[in-house]
Amino acid sequence: MGDLDRVEENITIPVKVAGDSLESLLINWLNELLYYEDSRKILFKGFKINNLTETELAASVSGEKIDPKKHAGFQAIKAATYNQARIIFDV
Repeated sequence: MGDLDRVEENITIPVKVAGDSLESLLINWLNELLYYEDSRKILFKGFKINNLTETELAASVSGEKIDPKKHAGFQAIKAATYNQARIIFDV
């Protein structure tokens, strides 16, 4: 999505997701991160997992607001989907 060397960690957000399986948990996690990227225009760089089970994930994620001048080449991802045990990113 962007050059992480240019991303600072000056915003931290708690994120908690649930899923029926490890696969759905992963998809829900990725889509939650994409939600914050789209709605709050944040690029994430740091990830601290606070709690992880087969059905729940709680973490703190950090990054900064997207700056088109600083984050040139940024490419948004629309969604992560589950398709035949493969994760596919729709761009």
